[in-house]
Amino acid sequence: MNSANIYHINSIKQDRHDVKVTMQGIALTNLVHSIIREYGIYNDNSYSVDVRNLDMADKRLVVSHFESAESYEWACETFSRINEVFNEHASYLQRLIDEECDDVYREDMEEVRAYR
Repeated sequence: MNSANIYHINSIKQDRHDVKVTMQGIALTNLVHSIIREYGIYNDNSYSVDVRNLDMADKRLVVSHFESAESYEWACETFSRINEVFNEHASYLQRLIDEECDDVYREDMEEVRAYR
């Protein structure tokens, strides 16, 4: 078992612990990494991201990971509903992002060094 599999298993256990069971743990991790790379601001050898700054398309994408198809469809009917549902998950998403910022920064720096 490699470290990526162990990390994924730990993420699933954490999701269960937080009552945010997701069958798409890898997809959620990739989404979190993409958000960090797109919205991250360099800060003290890491990235810093405030989830309140996400645009509406990214908020919808986040909501699609946390809600059932019916809830997602209902939420997408208006911008205010998307914001309402997104805000229900914002603190959890912020915690996930904060936990991953250092790792994503490290990965990016390793990638830059590889191309030099």
